[in-house]
Amino acid sequence: MADLTQTLIGGGSSVLVLANGLDNTVNVNYHPHCKQYKIVIKDTGASAIDLRAEDDASTEAVQAIVNELNPLSFFTVDDNTGTMFVALDINKSDAAELQTRIRRIGKDSGAATTSIGPNDIDISGTTVTPATSVSFATTLSGVIIAGTAGQFTCTDTQGALEVGQRLTIAGTLGGGGAISGYSDPTTYHIIATNGSTSFTLSATAGGAAISTTAGTPTGVTYTLEGAA
Repeated sequence: MADLTQTLIGGGSSVLVLANGLDNTVNVNYHPHCKQYKIVIKDTGASAIDLRAEDDASTEAVQAIVNELNPLSFFTVDDNTGTMFVALDINKSDAAELQTRIRRIGKDSGAATTSIGPNDIDISGTTVTPATSVSFATTLSGVIIAGTAGQFTCTDTQGALEVGQRLTIAGTLGGGGAISGYSDPTTYHIIATNGSTSFTLSATAGGAAISTTAGTPTGVTYTLEGAA
């Protein structure tokens, strides 16, 4: 973080000025007043826990973790990867300490694993790492596969779509249409869009369009994030 110095100006007033440069470079995650972490909820066998089934009761896993950490803010990803992002007070724990704390939630004395809530969830393999970036995710709705070369349409996003953004498709693909090579979950890249209701996907940033079959899929979610 850049140092600040106090400089006197006319009339006895003072201002704070940067002493050694700015901290606002693009593609760098600055968080001078909080700590940010990525949490991946896993069982003792390192299998991710689908938090979509653990977010609707006060006794389930998401709330148990929130109660333990008391974050300033948190975000639970809408897929089966078990991922949460939290922001904590700047004076609170490091990643290793947080990981230990979470792995102990709901662990009975002498037990090797945890047991949380009515679904008896084990989170003793959870990992915590410092977050390297922050993105604001949007879930697309009304998605239809519109062509054979990665073309999709969706409900109007009011200008939220941009070339370079990542789109994660998660879930079991059913219904009509198909995406060649899809596995749950897969992150794609938008290589063309009208900005609001249509987009084309590639498997890589700026790459060739994926192969698709037109139709209306079911059983999957579409989570839009920032550029790669």
